[in-house]
Amino acid sequence: MSGYKRMRRQHQKQLIALENRLKAEMDEHMLRLQKELETHANNTYIELERLAKRHIAQTDKEEMNEDACSTKEEKQERLSRYKETMQHSQAEEEAHLLAQQRLVYDRSCRALKRRSLIRRHEFEQEQIREVL
Repeated sequence: MSGYKRMRRQHQKQLIALENRLKAEMDEHMLRLQKELETHANNTYIELERLAKRHIAQTDKEEMNEDACSTKEEKQERLSRYKETMQHSQAEEEAHLLAQQRLVYDRSCRALKRRSLIRRHEFEQEQIREVL
């Protein structure tokens, strides 16, 4: 009977180890899929913004070309508004790019810290095993 109990405990330990390994793999896959989804969403958002800006620029050019018979003051006013909007959109785009770079930098710093902590933890575990 003791052989049966020992074998049963071993099987349960193996089952628990297998479940833990599969849970870890599932979590890893979920993280990878979430990152991929986030990347695709960001790329789509950036592309939509780019298309919207291009559309606005094209409509502004059509408007300026249509009113060929307007006065010089009106043309100058339109040009100045167009320049202001372009400068504003450029400033927004620069701010967005800086925010993205900062986010990537923060993520890479956290990943580096995580890897170093994991290595330190593994080293400490190894030292404890050697002592025991």
